[in-house]
Amino acid sequence: MIYSSVQPEWLLDDLAGRCPVVESKRDGDLVAYYRFNEGAVRNQDGELSPDLNAWAAKDSSGQGNDGFVGLLSDETAQNKDMSLRCTEGYVITEILFANYGANRGGYGTFERDGCGASNSMSYIEDRCLGRRSCKIHAAYSVFGNPCRKSSKTLAVNAICGLAQGGEVRSPWAIGDPAPHWVGTTAPPQITCPYSISTELSTNLNTALPNKTCNEWNITTAVAGEPEYFLLRLMDKCGYRNRYPKKIGDYITLIDTTIPALEPGDEHEPVFETDISGFMRYPIEYVQPQDDTCDMLVVPQAERVYVDFLWPGHSLNGYDTYCSRFRDQYLGMYTPVVANRYAQLSLNLAKVYASVFAEITVDVAPAALNVSMSSVCGPGEVAPLCAGPRCEDISAEAGVEAMFELVARDAFGNQLRDWADLSRLSLYTAGGNGANFRVLPGREGGVYNFHVIFPHEGVFTISPVLEGARGCGFNAHVSPPQPREVVDQYGVVPPARFEHSMVEYRGDLYLFGGIAEDKSYFSDTWVLRTKYQRHAQGFHYRRAVKVSGLELQPPASSYIVQLDLPTAAWMQAGKLKADCADLLLLDSRGSRVRYWLEPRGAPNGCGTNQARLWVMVPMGEHSLQLYYGNKGFASYSSPDVFSLSPGSMFEDFEYAESPLDNGWELGRREHDTCTPLEPRQFGDPMSFMATKEVSLSGERSLAVDAKTRIGGTIRKPGPQGLGNSFILKGFMYDTMCLGYHYLSPDFDLCQPVDNAKSLLPDCKNALGIYTDSKHDQYCHTYPWVKSGHQRHVGWHSLEFVGDEQRVRLFIDDMLVGEKTPTQLSELHIAGGMFLSMEDVPGSKVYWDSLLVTPNLAGVEAEYSGNEEAIYYDEELGWQEAGLVRSAGDLPPPARQGHTAVKVNRSMYVFGGERSLYPYSDIWRYDFEYDEWRFLDAVNSSMAIGRYDHSAVVYDNAIYIYGGRTHETKRDFWKFDLETLVWIDIPVLEEMSPRHGHGAAVLQGKMYVYGGWQSRWGERNSDGMLSDEIWSYEFSTGEWVKLGPRKDNYVEPHMADPQEAMQFPQNLPPARYAFVLLGRSSSSSFYIVGGAGGNSPRGLLGDVVGFSAEARQWSAPLPLKPYSALLERLDAAGSLIDGMWACVYGGLQRGYLMNNTICTFVGEMGIPFQTPSRLR
Repeated sequence: MIYSSVQPEWLLDDLAGRCPVVESKRDGDLVAYYRFNEGAVRNQDGELSPDLNAWAAKDSSGQGNDGFVGLLSDETAQNKDMSLRCTEGYVITEILFANYGANRGGYGTFERDGCGASNSMSYIEDRCLGRRSCKIHAAYSVFGNPCRKSSKTLAVNAICGLAQGGEVRSPWAIGDPAPHWVGTTAPPQITCPYSISTELSTNLNTALPNKTCNEWNITTAVAGEPEYFLLRLMDKCGYRNRYPKKIGDYITLIDTTIPALEPGDEHEPVFETDISGFMRYPIEYVQPQDDTCDMLVVPQAERVYVDFLWPGHSLNGYDTYCSRFRDQYLGMYTPVVANRYAQLSLNLAKVYASVFAEITVDVAPAALNVSMSSVCGPGEVAPLCAGPRCEDISAEAGVEAMFELVARDAFGNQLRDWADLSRLSLYTAGGNGANFRVLPGREGGVYNFHVIFPHEGVFTISPVLEGARGCGFNAHVSPPQPREVVDQYGVVPPARFEHSMVEYRGDLYLFGGIAEDKSYFSDTWVLRTKYQRHAQGFHYRRAVKVSGLELQPPASSYIVQLDLPTAAWMQAGKLKADCADLLLLDSRGSRVRYWLEPRGAPNGCGTNQARLWVMVPMGEHSLQLYYGNKGFASYSSPDVFSLSPGSMFEDFEYAESPLDNGWELGRREHDTCTPLEPRQFGDPMSFMATKEVSLSGERSLAVDAKTRIGGTIRKPGPQGLGNSFILKGFMYDTMCLGYHYLSPDFDLCQPVDNAKSLLPDCKNALGIYTDSKHDQYCHTYPWVKSGHQRHVGWHSLEFVGDEQRVRLFIDDMLVGEKTPTQLSELHIAGGMFLSMEDVPGSKVYWDSLLVTPNLAGVEAEYSGNEEAIYYDEELGWQEAGLVRSAGDLPPPARQGHTAVKVNRSMYVFGGERSLYPYSDIWRYDFEYDEWRFLDAVNSSMAIGRYDHSAVVYDNAIYIYGGRTHETKRDFWKFDLETLVWIDIPVLEEMSPRHGHGAAVLQGKMYVYGGWQSRWGERNSDGMLSDEIWSYEFSTGEWVKLGPRKDNYVEPHMADPQEAMQFPQNLPPARYAFVLLGRSSSSSFYIVGGAGGNSPRGLLGDVVGFSAEARQWSAPLPLKPYSALLERLDAAGSLIDGMWACVYGGLQRGYLMNNTICTFVGEMGIPFQTPSRLR
């Protein structure tokens, strides 16, 4: 590059001088542009070799000199002076040729012609290198007298270069003296093959898929998809990396990637399949087999080799070095195992062992393949469940079931995200459709299917991805149980009956009623249920009795063990597979802390004796255990030990050595006193926290006596425990030989001459001691076999001490009893015996060591009586309607009134107080929490009543029946816009009634049951009714659906198609029940009430009526739980159209203040057709 003026700083960078640069913005200053040195060759010593540069670019001297920018050439005769001088800012950096003797050739191409002085190069280099100029005298006195009897000259070719650290450049030369990266070997260039498809050979283009470089990234790949990349052999300036080399009598173009080739060496192709590139996967630790030792270290998957396609073979039918595509290699590989840290390694092993690229490739999973995905069984935790397979599950109708789907691609790779959430659905068969929701699981690629089955039965289900089904399995669904809503931990409304209740956004609003002392209520309450359809609420409860704490010394809390049959509860569908939905509450409703032994432990989560270590507060003797909440997150934590007096916990969750975390290194002697290099301390590197395997958290303690010598570490235990202590630890056995043990009181014994001694100071230890028994666990002293067979995996080792003894347990099996001892320190030991010179070594892992006082006589037991409940920690009652913004007080106290919901308001009408029937209407605003009195235009005493029914249709309230001093049969409409009462005619055949119910379904009002009187007779006269009447709002027509014996007798019986179809089972006639209508399924439900064989007989059934089929369902099979629903004059409402909830009422002379909810099915109770009834 020759410029007419000094260029700015952008061109002073070293890189600008090493490669030719053309900058369009500088074209005005550019005088000339030469590609000097292209193809210039350096020899094995790295020196430029002009004699090999047969095809290099020439200068403009007309003499054909090789074009080296900064070239100095001169020749002077014998006894003359030669002056070499560089331009300002440059020095002589290299002597290309120097000879005093016989020379031939011209400037830049001098060659020795037979003879010359041996010190020519060395003398010139000494005089000139590093200087801007030098003068050399060509004489015998300097070089001697070579080439006798011949004329001699001094010929020199040199290079002027930039002095190191220099910053001054001549106007005509910028950067290094020459673009010396041209022709200089560079690593093969990895590039996108799609952007230069026009520059590729035909066979490479044919092999490529139709993609763009926007989709290409060498650091990413997708399982199962071929990944392509192009290798181009370039020099450091990006030119095709070929140069001439003289081999014999020919000049041959040789790839500079292959140095120092000899004649006949194979050098093309440079890259070949199965040799030059492969993808390798990170290692992982897997469980050893019983006949091996230590964790197995294996790559996640086998190597994937790169296939290379080269256009140099038989291009256009013949091999030729003139091919313009010989510098191109197309690489292709197809990974099938996903991994974020796969390594793509590319090398030149074909010609010499050199890796030129190590690229971390994120191999992503392919698309979701539901048939290859895994459905975790009831006791399996994602993503560790095997697949593709499915296990049957159990559930209760209405209670949310859940299974985990581990989404995998066609190659079995787990997906990483929840991108397919909206595409997944559920196939069900075997009954009415189940309600389900798919939610993100515990990690990417895990989906939680939350399913609510509408009724009992056996359902076949399978996950579905846009029509494609995964594996199918059965859900065995039991009948629903009535559930008591647990509201005992806060304020609750007083017990009552003859009150009202409506639902708004999942909460239940209660007003009025009558108390046990016959007084009347005017209060308003709301039960904040915190209900949501999925992933919410506990459904089961058991009492936990704690006994014996009264005999213990006073303390703020006590650690008590509680064993639970978690495996059985999981199989029944009542507990999540990770045991996360276990909640313990004390008598005040506060959480009780606990730590659950982890899954994988002998008594861990998922076993039938899963051990909880519960921190029981002082004074608590009874706890409540809740479970069955698919949306609950576990709060199990080992902090219970650090928070409880006399306890400690060690889980090795740190990256440093245990010696930096309270442990101390001991000597290598062990308790047989076999002299293992006596008095020599163990290796601190034998004890390190690791992620190779863990029981809880991410780390465990590796005790390495395989690559290290082993030893002992110890840590002080809690003070003041005396003989009463529990020490428990978990050891991962890798089936190695040697010794590994845990001890609470290990004392180093003194070595003796013989191999063993009586060892009066050596105490208790549990673990592996293969000198005594290699296939069983052992204990001291002396070391004896325990009878418990060794096998790979986690094992618990436990010492339980008291004043009489210390008991030793392995995997919670008693293996020995010893005299009492005191816990002084925790000892962990590991090593090899001297006699085991041929054994490769020994290694085990420790995790979750705990120490706590042994509370003799203290027990915690769960009750065998499982209660069906609904509970959420935020659930609770609170008093409402206390806002007095406009001066309105709540409605007067009353009972026997009705309440209906219209949009965001509750309307209360009627009721009675001291035999006074109310005719007023009040509105309660749910959002503003305030009452308003509505001044009706034409209210009258004739409208007043109680024990009537009320429904809402088209912004109006419809009131039917009820009573005052007599039973009523009239029908009224109250327009909510005009506040006008309208009297609507009824049929003469309709008897007066009260204590009935009504609901609006499909444009009609349905009236059922009640106490039916003859017109004009007293309330006490009459009979229970099981009649159903409908009123069509659009036509004003009343129809008696039944039961009726005749058709066409009266106008209201004209069409038999509108009548109830028989045979069908009728529920007992009743009154004072709760009737709940659901328009989404055109059905209503009756709950409880009084009737049956006696007007005062309590009913505890739940029955549904389908308005479309005009059919009663069979009663829900609620026994033996129906007693919960046996009540009259209760109030209720539907939550989410699925749960029929009732509150209060009268039961055998006692007022109730609990809430009972019964599932009636998201799609409705399955109504039977007449043909299926007997």
